[in-house]
Amino acid sequence: MEAMSKQTETIQEFESFKERAGLVSQREKRQQRDIEVYNDYKLLLSQGKLKGDIIQFLMQKYDIGSHGTIYVIIKRVEEQKGGNV
Repeated sequence: MEAMSKQTETIQEFESFKERAGLVSQREKRQQRDIEVYNDYKLLLSQGKLKGDIIQFLMQKYDIGSHGTIYVIIKRVEEQKGGNV
């Protein structure tokens, strides 16, 4: 029982360290970027902007080299949210 408590304590200490040190995994960074891309896309789309122009803008803003990547990001976030594009 004590070993389990020690493991839990170590995990909590690590998470606390990670937060204090500002350490964020590549996966977490990508997820945050994906959400930002998606939110920007939806905002601009709701303002009546052309999809092609939005995609070009997002590619430049987020340094993404492919139209397809933007669509994959949008699809991935939509699936996480449980909606449709």
